[in-house]
Amino acid sequence: MIIELRNVGFVNKGAELMLVAVMERVSKEFPDARFAIRRSVYDPNHKIKEYGLLSKIGIERTEAPAIIQNVLPDGFMDRFGLVRDDDVDVVLDVSGFAYGDQWGPRNALETCREFRKWASRDRKVVFMPQAFGPFSTNDIIESMREICNGANLLFARDERSHANLTQIAGDLDNVRMAPDFTNAVEGVVPVDYEPGPRPFCIIPNSKMVSETERAVSDVYVNFLAKCVNRVHELGFQPLLIVHGGKEDLRIAKQIAIETGNIAKVMQEDDPKVIKGLIGACQGCIASRFHGLVSALSQGVPALGAGWSHKYEMLFNSYGFPEGVVSPLIDEAELMLKIGLVTSEESAKEVSRRLLHYSDAQKKAVREMWLDVFEVLG
Repeated sequence: MIIELRNVGFVNKGAELMLVAVMERVSKEFPDARFAIRRSVYDPNHKIKEYGLLSKIGIERTEAPAIIQNVLPDGFMDRFGLVRDDDVDVVLDVSGFAYGDQWGPRNALETCREFRKWASRDRKVVFMPQAFGPFSTNDIIESMREICNGANLLFARDERSHANLTQIAGDLDNVRMAPDFTNAVEGVVPVDYEPGPRPFCIIPNSKMVSETERAVSDVYVNFLAKCVNRVHELGFQPLLIVHGGKEDLRIAKQIAIETGNIAKVMQEDDPKVIKGLIGACQGCIASRFHGLVSALSQGVPALGAGWSHKYEMLFNSYGFPEGVVSPLIDEAELMLKIGLVTSEESAKEVSRRLLHYSDAQKKAVREMWLDVFEVLG
């Protein structure tokens, strides 16, 4: 069985962690399964080799690749790790968050065009748990309605995303809810890791600058700098963990400079190591969604400052809605919020609560995989 993993990524470590989660769980159920992706110029060769991924031949919106695929001999395809589109049995969309007004119509339209080809070839299609919506333009609504009606399974990651889908497509049995599935991935802590006493991670996200209103983007770096200074005053060792690409790294370095380099900037290539480092911390303040999942699912008390509805929904699902924080919050209230995850008594209570809800989240993910495996056969 060849499974195409759609919309994976390696720059955003949350996207890569989703790739890892899928490959680990599916390979356990179907040991002979092979995984393919449609390569982009941003996909590093060493990652393709590391995960043993096949490269799918294809160019969006053209039939030319079909001619190329028919000409290339099997030996050539095997030698260079290539796979024909016709050889794909299953498509798993692991976008995370790619369909909604914030992204415009392009993603939905292109996926819908691809979807029609998949349907004509009786290909099984599953949209793994992700955020959806809102949808307000006709192009997006019509495309997503067609996808909802035709996909074997489509999982919304939260109640609001599910409501956005049912609003345009109705109540469909194949459109279900399931939480983010990276919670089941075990983090890895390097054997030589020495974080120092009371590590506390801060995880920036460049989208808090590019995808938010001006009032938020203008104060975001200063907001995180205040967080770094405060946790340091409280006796924690602040760690600026880079969970994205160059822009996240730039923000982390800027915060480090503005706070007198009291925080260590950490960048790791392996998403499981990043999850392990987060799990080894005593607290977390983050704007990367999967950085927060890694914290909450491991019982690490965390605050989240986000740029879409998915952050609010995530904290609700872990029974800690008060963990959501705005960069526009006044300083006195920010100190109170930080106290929730730093004071000994409060942090212990929050951690117990998170672990309780984490058990339920992991159970829901196990049930989601049973549904997926029933489709995969």
